[in-house]
Amino acid sequence: MKPRIRTLSIVVLILTLALENSPTARAADFEIKLEKSRTKNFGASPTIIVPTVYLKLPIAGKVFVAKQGGVLSGLGGGGGNSVKAKATYAVKGMDKEFAQQLAAKVQENFVAELKEAGYNVKTYDDLKSTDAFADSKLAKVDEDWGLPTEKDPSGNTVFLLVAPTDAQNFKGGLAGGAFAPFMRRGKSTLGEGTIVIPTYVIAAPQAWGETGGGYKRISAKVNVLPGMNLSWASVALLTEKGGWGDVRLKEQIINISEQVGELTDEDTTDRAGNAVSSALSILSGAGRISSKSGFYQMNVDRTAYEAGLLRGVGAFNAEVGKVVAEAKQ
Repeated sequence: MKPRIRTLSIVVLILTLALENSPTARAADFEIKLEKSRTKNFGASPTIIVPTVYLKLPIAGKVFVAKQGGVLSGLGGGGGNSVKAKATYAVKGMDKEFAQQLAAKVQENFVAELKEAGYNVKTYDDLKSTDAFADSKLAKVDEDWGLPTEKDPSGNTVFLLVAPTDAQNFKGGLAGGAFAPFMRRGKSTLGEGTIVIPTYVIAAPQAWGETGGGYKRISAKVNVLPGMNLSWASVALLTEKGGWGDVRLKEQIINISEQVGELTDEDTTDRAGNAVSSALSILSGAGRISSKSGFYQMNVDRTAYEAGLLRGVGAFNAEVGKVVAEAKQ
């Protein structure tokens, strides 16, 4: 029997905790949609250089949603009411050694796809003694994790930025981004060959919010499940002469694994605050603010986590391999 997973739920002024089963998916369900730009540049040289790959693995995050009013607001029926739901989560069982092992396997899979497409592939191990690599600066690491960390643009998720080895976690730049360590005046400094750098963003646990409403109800709900999505991926290129291009995931791949760990939760709702809000709404008629919050911890199942990650990333890499093969001159 599959475990029942706790989710956070609010329905107008009645705050409940609902149980839902985790969603399902199979490999055949994957529909990978790509966006492409200047992909002919992948074939600019018979040699492709892969200095590193980057995995972004979440270690903490939060989701917040809110809903206010309803159809009754125009009829004096409590349109000032609002409901809110919030969840925070942390990932336990992730460490530097395991994360780098994952990145190394991803790099191995990606390189294999390039070779299958007919290219000569050079990696960091082939070029690490060159001046371009010797002069490259590394990204600043977090003292607790031993790896760089970063937030997503919304500031809601904290990621480990993982490369196969410490020496491959290069410091990017405003000009050139991930290619900054290997370019000068817009051109590659690594000699003959096209530089290709893939990046993969993982979502595990899966966390999202929903809101709804009707004539007599409003709702806000946060869901946290122990599955995994490939939320974004891209493979960018820089030719020896400065040509650009990329292939990227158009839509996230949902459920590359249904379960990659065990999820525990704690209800952190401020019930006293809800009670005060209720009393004030009676006094003022201004409407009630109801909220529900919780903290989740996902304990990683390393075998399942690795299998899910390689399943999703491998599917994306296979599609990239087809694009790169078509570009071969």
